[in-house]
Amino acid sequence: MGSEQIDHIVGERLLAGRSSSGENIQIKIQLGVPRPYPDESGYECPFRIIGPDFDVTRWMGGLDSIQALHAALYIVPVYVRRVCDDRGIAGVHWAEAGDNLGFPIAPGG
Repeated sequence: MGSEQIDHIVGERLLAGRSSSGENIQIKIQLGVPRPYPDESGYECPFRIIGPDFDVTRWMGGLDSIQALHAALYIVPVYVRRVCDDRGIAGVHWAEAGDNLGFPIAPGG
């Protein structure tokens, strides 16, 4: 399950950050339209994180398209932070520092 391609993009967001060398960089987030799993057991919502030296596509699943989209909205900032931490990218934010990149915060999170 999970295809590396996003067929239809429902939304994009640009984030700002600093590379390990102190250079200002942009990171693009793309959120795809949820689609049925090939075996029709549920849905997946793909998302893509694109930076100066990386391009990562992942997806979140759900019983239906709403659940898959909802799950993706919560997990995107987790993946962004992981990808950026692995590459020494700091200060990643959307509108202002500490804004959870403009995505919802999971209950208790």
